[in-house]
Formats: sequence, structure tokens, C-alpha cells
Amino acid sequence: LLKQFMYDVAWGELDFLLIDLPPGTGDAQITILQESPVASVLLVGVPGLSSDADLQRTVAMYKQFGLPILGFVENFSSMQCPNCGSQLSFLLDQNHQSSYNSEDSDLNLLTSLPIYPEVLSRHSKASVKTLDQIHQSQFMNLAEHCIALI
Repeated sequence: LLKQFMYDVAWGELDFLLIDLPPGTGDAQITILQESPVASVLLVGVPGLSSDADLQRTVAMYKQFGLPILGFVENFSSMQCPNCGSQLSFLLDQNHQSSYNSEDSDLNLLTSLPIYPEVLSRHSKASVKTLDQIHQSQFMNLAEHCIALI
């Protein structure tokens, strides 16, 4: 299916093609790496100990293929409390040092994106376009930063 996606679609002239892959180092990632001219990688993950192990394996795989890693986006890092407005962290162990920002890592944390309940709802018509200006700017800043790194 990935090969069909890459070769049978008339993309026209593209500046960028972003491919959202599931986490890990499985067949989808290997197929993309072997079959397409990948220029660079942007890693996205969630906070937590179990995702750190996946992140370390994923980084090692992309480095083995010689691909530059633009950086890391921490997704679902927090949520704004609807009652008091403070940010609630989802990392239960506040002393945990994630692998993307540990001293021995060369991964650059580009941004941390909170959970937007209005976007997560299956029945919601909300999208990044409907987020308020502050939250939209996080996505725009991330896009501009990635373009500058390429």
C-alpha cells in the first residue's frame, strides 16, 4: 500500500511530502526508507518511559540509514485544566529525564504540544484551523522551524 501511495499517485511538483508513520521501526518505516528519497525525519512522540525505548530504537534506525533528524515534537505533553487554566502534565514521574532531552542525546526538542480536547473528539469538527491563535502559532512556528532546518 505504501509503494502504491508513493508511485501511483500523481503528486505533481512538491516542495514537501510529509508522511505520518506509526511509531516504531517496522515494515512501514523500512519500506519508506528503502523506496523513497527521504530527505530528513521529524520525530513525534508522547511523554513516558515506554515511549522513550521506542524513541531510542527509532533514532538508531534513522541514524543507521544516515538520515538527518530535524528534531523531536513532544505530543500530548499536557492539557489545560478547564477549571483553573493551569497546565497539567501527563508525565507521572516528574523526575524522569526523557531520552530526547537527556545529556547524552543529540535530539533537539522543537516543541511540546498539549492535548486539545476539542480536536480529539471523534465527533468534533474542530481541527488545527479552528484552534485559537495561540495554539495555531505553535503549529506554524514548528512548520517554519522545520523548513529552516531543511
